[in-house]
Amino acid sequence: MSENDDLCPEGSKLRAEADKKLKSFNLFGSASKRQGEAADLYARAAAKFRVARLWEEAAEAYLLAAKNLEKSSPDDWVDARKNYEECAKCFAKCKPEDAIEPYRAAAALSLKENSFSMAAHLYKSLGEMCEQEELEMDTILEAYTKAATYFEAADAVKNQLDMLMKVAFMNARLENYNAAIEAYDQIIRASTKGASKSTGEIAVFNCVLCSLASKEYTTEKAESGFESYKDMFDGFARSTNGKLLEGIFDAIRQSDVDKWEGAIKEADRRSTISSFHRSLLSQAQQLKLEGGTDEVDLM
Repeated sequence: MSENDDLCPEGSKLRAEADKKLKSFNLFGSASKRQGEAADLYARAAAKFRVARLWEEAAEAYLLAAKNLEKSSPDDWVDARKNYEECAKCFAKCKPEDAIEPYRAAAALSLKENSFSMAAHLYKSLGEMCEQEELEMDTILEAYTKAATYFEAADAVKNQLDMLMKVAFMNARLENYNAAIEAYDQIIRASTKGASKSTGEIAVFNCVLCSLASKEYTTEKAESGFESYKDMFDGFARSTNGKLLEGIFDAIRQSDVDKWEGAIKEADRRSTISSFHRSLLSQAQQLKLEGGTDEVDLM
């Protein structure tokens, strides 16, 4: 019995009927039939709890429905997946941490039937929920990375790039620059094959800044990457971001702080530089212009 039973007697009654159904013994009835009938009752109870805004009770009932559907009808993955997903949505409203495994279970069932698009959307929802609730960064990155992988498998290029942008951005914020550069590089190369050109140009700018901010990239290696990427996008060199990068590399070659700051000031006059980019520029200035650490070329 739950302390909230009186708040939703219809849901509580259906849940009790489901519990009783599972405990009953019928000489002429199979266990799978009882589990299927119980799953239906749990799902109906969950809907009642949901209307009453009893999110935890709804989530737990959906979870029981999903588990019993998996046992009673292993091949009927669609209904089990739907119940896991609804369970996750309800837990997200009351116990976000408990929503993680139901989202993963729903995605796993989707992949079992090669439904890549559905799995991708589920991992995307998981990542967004974890990001909103400020849960573990590793879980967020895992969710968005898997979403990108399965969107790619589903040939949903735009969605794939959106997820890769999130993966790259978060890794850059964590100063995991190699991982960020790898993700940005995927975006850039996809953008040259018919995907969004503007997304590709943003990725070029971010990728080069991450290279400059990384202890593992020399200035020469970062500039070489910039030159190769620049050739992929005809107008990038003439853009505000392209001119800013040209000014920065020129300032590094001349060891001129004034030139560096002038390039940033001019770019900021044309288009306000975000706090994310300012952070990368500050890190790059310390490493590449002011000699904050020894540069190591891993190539």
